[in-house]
Amino acid sequence: MSDQDTSSKQKKSNWGWFWPTIDSLGSAQSATNYAAGVAIFTSTVSLLLIVYNTATGSNLFQIDLWALIDVFIMFGCAAALYWYKSRLAAIVALIVFVAGQVLIRIENPKMAGATGGIIIAIFLVAGLINGVRGTFAFQRMMKLHQDKPLPEGVHVRVPGGAMKVVLIVCATIAVILISFAMVGLMMGES
Repeated sequence: MSDQDTSSKQKKSNWGWFWPTIDSLGSAQSATNYAAGVAIFTSTVSLLLIVYNTATGSNLFQIDLWALIDVFIMFGCAAALYWYKSRLAAIVALIVFVAGQVLIRIENPKMAGATGGIIIAIFLVAGLINGVRGTFAFQRMMKLHQDKPLPEGVHVRVPGGAMKVVLIVCATIAVILISFAMVGLMMGES
């Protein structure tokens, strides 16, 4: 085993995926992609709960149609994290998730003491924090790496297209909210 192999093994974090060492474009991309996965997972779970609550008329975890705003924000953040390595998207995803967890626990006192939910939330928050770390490291390393070809497997899109993603997400949210408002008005009239 060479000295380089030994030193790279010593740099690895003992916390593994929970708190990875971010020391290259590849590791920064990996942390960012993990955060995108967390954002997709949380939005999918929320969307499934919204569909369940709407279909059955129940109020599981006090998640209603207004939670669709969170879902679309998190899906938008996931796309921006994966494709653009956006620092803003990483921060927004972390804030939206933490705020959602706090609100769920305030609105539903039974959830406040649910140890399993808190442990899962801690792991998801760690993934989102790693996404913030990864995006900042990725952008910093890209500045140092400007004139060189990207390493194998590292990808990033040109940030100029990010505005299109933001506009599409905002338009989608607006159309959906208007649709639900119209449905609500129609149901209220009958």
